Amino acid sequence: MKEEIKNRVLQNIANTLSMYVYHIDNNGLVNGKMGIMLFLYCYSRYVKEEYYEDFAGELLDGMLKTSRSLPSGFEDGDSIG
Repeated sequence: MKEEIKNRVLQNIANTLSMYVYHIDNNGLVNGKMGIMLFLYCYSRYVKEEYYEDFAGELLDGMLKTSRSLPSGFEDGDSIG
């Protein structure tokens, strides 16, 4: 029962993040899109579903296109450069 609840909560988190990630302006690991991408990659492996990995990959592609003009810190930057 606890495992089922945990899985349901994680799925709700993943779905909510997927829906609202485009409303987030910050690209950082702690406060932005990089953290969401990391969660989605990990969640994809946990549930063995490619959808979340593909979605995170699309987010990463979008960030790489704009990474030259972004700050490069971990908290609020793009965490790439």
